[in-house]
Amino acid sequence: MTSRVVVVGALLLVSMSVGTVAAQESGSTIQVEADGSERVETCEVIDSQTSLCDAELENGSAVLTLQSDTNQRITFTDAGAFVAGGVVDTQTRTVTEGRSEIVMPVTQHNGFAGVSISTGDVLYAVPLESQSSMLKPPITSSDVQAGAAGGATSVSVCVLFITWRAVTGRDDSPERVA
Repeated sequence: MTSRVVVVGALLLVSMSVGTVAAQESGSTIQVEADGSERVETCEVIDSQTSLCDAELENGSAVLTLQSDTNQRITFTDAGAFVAGGVVDTQTRTVTEGRSEIVMPVTQHNGFAGVSISTGDVLYAVPLESQSSMLKPPITSSDVQAGAAGGATSVSVCVLFITWRAVTGRDDSPERVA
């Protein structure tokens, strides 16, 4: 009997001790919103003067947010057209110093869409996915923690219920827990 209590206590202790884990990639910036809250935005470095801060697929168009340290000409290519075949749309645009948003129509083929970014020094590939209506980015570490805590709590409740049924004699056959 005491070994069961120790096992149940250990399971409860492990399931309730959800720790905090946060990771940041290099190139992240913290932006202060109008209401005073902070938002961490991670930018992927393309070359020494250019970073890609956001890339989304909206209504058949790629929406790219670039951070540039200087005014420069950048060529954008519809990568989805390579998969579908045919004419490949290429657009060369001047990106000004600071943050710029580029909107470009792209070809979707069997769920794939993408854009390549050519800065002259680097050819950078950006695969695009349509947004899921269930989860909207940015997904933060607190979202992951809430999911982990919910999962651990539901498993703990199930284990306690099955253990309670076995201890009180309400169930004669052994149950498989996992």
